[in-house]
Amino acid sequence: MALTETLIRGPVGYQDRDSSQYEEEYRRKIRAIRMRAAPLVALIENVPSETTDSVIYHWPVDPLPDDSGSIMDVYLDAACSSAYASGGVVGTALYIAVSQPNAKKAKATDVISVWNPTLRVWRRLYVTNAVYGDLLSYIACSLREIDANNALAGTSLVFLITGNAQPDYAPLPAPIYGEPTWFDNQVQTWMEATEFSNRQLGQKDRADTNKRNRGKLQSLQRLKRRKQMNYLFGEYETLPDPAGGKNITFTRGFLSALKQYAPANIFDFVTSTDVTPGALFTQEGLEWLENIALAVSKTGETDEKIVVTSDWVQKLINDAVQATSNYTITEGEKRWGINVSVLRMPGQRWVLVEDQMFSKYAPLSNNMLIYERGCLKEKKFVNGALKFIPDTDNQAGGKNYRSGVKEGWEETAGLLWENLDACAWVSVGTQNLV
Repeated sequence: MALTETLIRGPVGYQDRDSSQYEEEYRRKIRAIRMRAAPLVALIENVPSETTDSVIYHWPVDPLPDDSGSIMDVYLDAACSSAYASGGVVGTALYIAVSQPNAKKAKATDVISVWNPTLRVWRRLYVTNAVYGDLLSYIACSLREIDANNALAGTSLVFLITGNAQPDYAPLPAPIYGEPTWFDNQVQTWMEATEFSNRQLGQKDRADTNKRNRGKLQSLQRLKRRKQMNYLFGEYETLPDPAGGKNITFTRGFLSALKQYAPANIFDFVTSTDVTPGALFTQEGLEWLENIALAVSKTGETDEKIVVTSDWVQKLINDAVQATSNYTITEGEKRWGINVSVLRMPGQRWVLVEDQMFSKYAPLSNNMLIYERGCLKEKKFVNGALKFIPDTDNQAGGKNYRSGVKEGWEETAGLLWENLDACAWVSVGTQNLV
């Protein structure tokens, strides 16, 4: 091709020359927009973990003792055929029909008090025997006060064991032993990888970056995100690997465990019948949350709950707080290396932790995970601690050599929960739609 002269007449401006004549600048440093870790995983990993050498693991939990129960009816005879109606005086023998599990709670020499919710009065009785048969169970008692207004003939009665009293030279009372509740789960393996050809690693990029190290960091952060989502939504399952026929195990996550063992602790403001139909969250939302706080505090072991949620839920709570003077929220505290806000609830402090995954993804943005520190733990497999897997084939050469590197991360662990009754999964919305 013959060379031709390109001439520009007059003053030369920026637009007068072809853009190919200019060297454009490319900033060498990459500005990475990353999620702020995975707070739920960080919080769980911050609690001392346990180690297992079994894929499937089981653990026992002693529930909070319950010394109360509902009453079916009150009778005058051990056959529970003649219902009590009136006339109870000190010393009257009564037979309180209850379920078999409730009958096993009481023993001779116990003192029980029966509550009548309609008359709002107690009646005190002394236990002389407890029978817990398959067909008939009752607590035999001696009434220790006059039954004015026939309170023991009422409905919806409940009993509470309020002590015991022994005579002189009494033998040891009937023994009671409580079995623990057993739970089980299994470990799951997470892996993430990065791979580059040798030519790609050697190619100079516009950005001044070590692609290999950048890929390592990205795969590690991806593993943490996947792990957090499994700990939230994982379902207990074992299935064959379609590629190799080996079994794949899935650990049960928090929400699945709650559905299985404490379904009453899943709440939704939008569908709740405990608020005025059509009520706004700013009107009744905080009172609704108070009732949840009371429900999960009954078996709680601390006065503080960790609440993992989104920025949208935090704003909704802030709006509700500003609409009333009955609540206080403190912002800017630092816990476990994370900025948190603290909402004062009845007898509790709710530590609000914003999780960016909750904030980013719309299906998660209206939810709150509520638990006590220590209720959720990690069960690490004996050789499954997080580890980096280098590309030894590339380094060693030989028959497995290939012109590139593939490396990544592996971790094997599972979720372990204790005292789920003190935890909750809460969904909120701007308005109740019932």
